[in-house]
Amino acid sequence: MRRGCSADLTWPQALRLYALKVIRSLQIHWAYRQFLADTRNFQKVQAALLISIVRGHQNTAYGREHQLASSLDVESFRRSRPVTEYDDVKAYIDRVADGETSALLGDGESIEMFTTTSGKMGVHKRFPLTAAEAERAVRGWMFSPTHLALWRDVAPWSLQREMLVKVAEPPAQDPITASGHRQAGLSALLAKAVGPIDRLSTPVVALGIEGESESLYVHALFGLRDRDLRCINSIFLYSVVSLTKRMHEQQADLVADIRRGRLKDDLAIPAAVRAQLETQLKPLPVCADEVQRAFAGGPTGLLPRLSPELQFVMGAFAGLTNAAYHREMALYAGSVPVIAQVYGCSELGLVAAITDFRRPERPVYTLVPKAAFFEFLPVVGDRIQELAEIGRQEPLLADQLQEGGEYELLVTTRGGLCRYRLGDVVRFVGYFNRTPQVEILYRAGYILNAGDEMVSEKVFFEALEDALALWPADVQLVDYTVAPSQLLPLSKHQLAPHFHLFLELDGPLLSDEQTKLLPAGAFRRFRDHLLATTTASPTQFKMPRVVRTAQAAEWLLKCHL
Repeated sequence: MRRGCSADLTWPQALRLYALKVIRSLQIHWAYRQFLADTRNFQKVQAALLISIVRGHQNTAYGREHQLASSLDVESFRRSRPVTEYDDVKAYIDRVADGETSALLGDGESIEMFTTTSGKMGVHKRFPLTAAEAERAVRGWMFSPTHLALWRDVAPWSLQREMLVKVAEPPAQDPITASGHRQAGLSALLAKAVGPIDRLSTPVVALGIEGESESLYVHALFGLRDRDLRCINSIFLYSVVSLTKRMHEQQADLVADIRRGRLKDDLAIPAAVRAQLETQLKPLPVCADEVQRAFAGGPTGLLPRLSPELQFVMGAFAGLTNAAYHREMALYAGSVPVIAQVYGCSELGLVAAITDFRRPERPVYTLVPKAAFFEFLPVVGDRIQELAEIGRQEPLLADQLQEGGEYELLVTTRGGLCRYRLGDVVRFVGYFNRTPQVEILYRAGYILNAGDEMVSEKVFFEALEDALALWPADVQLVDYTVAPSQLLPLSKHQLAPHFHLFLELDGPLLSDEQTKLLPAGAFRRFRDHLLATTTASPTQFKMPRVVRTAQAAEWLLKCHL
């Protein structure tokens, strides 16, 4: 019995989608069996992985200079190898980018691309990704344990489409290395995980639209035309929040375009793309009336009214400090679950997957045993240690963790990183079989420091949440960031170092000298400003919680109400 089908699927499309779901269901189940076996033998899998990595890299320039050949077991590796940061490997990565593959990668390794970090404050880091690791990352994304939990009750019977919210990456400033390899965000690699386009509501030609506003409009239009849509998916949840806000703001245009079966005239997309898209549109007056009635109900519970068959919304929101995006999305999603799915990073691709959906607002991730060799550096008193302070034996292994303890993740990877500080602080919550499960808390690099007090992002966020609890019930936090006073002109009344808190709120609240209220939409404009003035990627963008440049702080100050 077929449980559901997108109404505009042709019979050939329906058959292809059915075949895809049968095959994908088998692949997901097989991958999950492998994952379960690995999680039951986490320490054994990790030890074998580390030995394989060390042997594969001992003859690289990095391996010879750091005598990796003397560290062919877990204990000798941990005794002899120091903890590292990006500056420790940057020169080797640059040599690989210039064509000297053996500077960091083992014999026979071919490079797929260089993955880059989001660069939201103007500084990119890049990492070589081998072809084997790229394939592993794509397969991990497509067939992660999360997908078994999401699809086991529908595949292969449901023939409903999904909306993939994807904005094309703009051309990078340095898109090709001297060795001829592409440099791009991890999202460019994961685009390979999209699979056959029949399962997506948006036509493939639209996935190349670079303008964010135009791209989101087209995603919204084609998604709203399919009343049987089952899932809305994006790499980051912020993209789905942004899509939903824009749908609400542009509802009149969207309803009109659905009714008449063509794109609005002022949508700035290439003529050839417009022509291809309009061949797939036709007037749908009944659908337009239904969508218009759904919008009339207001933003609360909007998505299930627009898409009555919607089962879940997916997108990562990194750390507790971005939980506001989940709260906002939950408002729009109503009873539809909002799920964080997987945890990945530019350094190694897939890191962990969701296996427990009981608290979607605070997702718990299970580490993928074969993703990297994991170690855990204890964080005591919310203080992030300087590199020179960290003893070689200080990081812990998985079986040494304390429940509720907070740790900075260290990884040793097939890409040549050795006891590398990933930059994420996590809380250990228990084990899935014998594999650690963690909550992502905050970025270790986001430290507030106006006068040598070194306040972590987490401590500041918890203080902000305490303050929010005291505010009127009709005041909701939309977004925030904070800047140390030394980035801004000093008032004659403010001689002591302090912080400036920039808030966008839904509801009235007075500000004081250090709390700067911003108008509605200010953080969207701030995001647009950072995308225009830095090398930040729109697909990978995460709002900086700590402002690090005077130029960004002054931009926010000018928006102050």
